[in-house]
Amino acid sequence: MENKEIIVNSLNNVLDLINNSFLLLKEADRLLSEAGFAPVFGNTIGCEPSKSIHQSLNQFGNFLPQYLSRAYCHSENSANGTDNKVLFINIQLYHSNLPSLTPSMLAGVFTSQQHESVAKTNIGHWWLKYAAYEAPGMRFKLDGQQYRTKPFEEDSTEVVLWGKDILAINSVEDLKQAFTDPLIEMYYHS
Repeated sequence: MENKEIIVNSLNNVLDLINNSFLLLKEADRLLSEAGFAPVFGNTIGCEPSKSIHQSLNQFGNFLPQYLSRAYCHSENSANGTDNKVLFINIQLYHSNLPSLTPSMLAGVFTSQQHESVAKTNIGHWWLKYAAYEAPGMRFKLDGQQYRTKPFEEDSTEVVLWGKDILAINSVEDLKQAFTDPLIEMYYHS
C-alpha cells in the first residue's frame, strides 16, 4: 500500500469512528427518551471547543475531541425542579494522559448529595471524563464494573460510573444491556 492510500484509509477510519459514535449517541438518546429522559443540552454534543494553531497534541483542547458527551435529566422531575441526578454517556476517543486507551463508551449517574435540583447551567460536558480519568484517587478501568467517586472537591456530588471498550458494543441490545438499562435502573433505585 502506498503512503497516499495509508493516509486516505486512516482518515476514512477516523471519520467512520466519529460517524458510528454519533449513531451510538443517537440510539442512546432514543432509548433514554422512551424512558422519560431528555438531553440537557438539546442536540449539542459536548466536547472540548478550543482549537488553536499553537496547540500541542497533548493538551485537552485538541482538534480531534477526546470525548463526545451527552447529559440527560428526567423530563418530568427536571421540569418541576426536583431532579438531583444527571445521567451521562460519553464516547471517549482518547485521553492525552492515557496513550494506550482504546476508544470506549462510559456511562455515569451524578447525584447531588444536597438533594438540590441540578441546574443546566451547572452541568459540565467534561464531568464524566474527569470523574473516570482525572479525579484524584480514581482507578477507573474499562471492565464494565461500577466505580463510585466524589470527584469534585468543592461539593459532595457522588458519581457511579462504568465503561467498556467501544468494540464491545455491536448491537442496540448491547447498548441497552451495558449502558441505557443500567442508567435507568440506577436513576430510580440509587
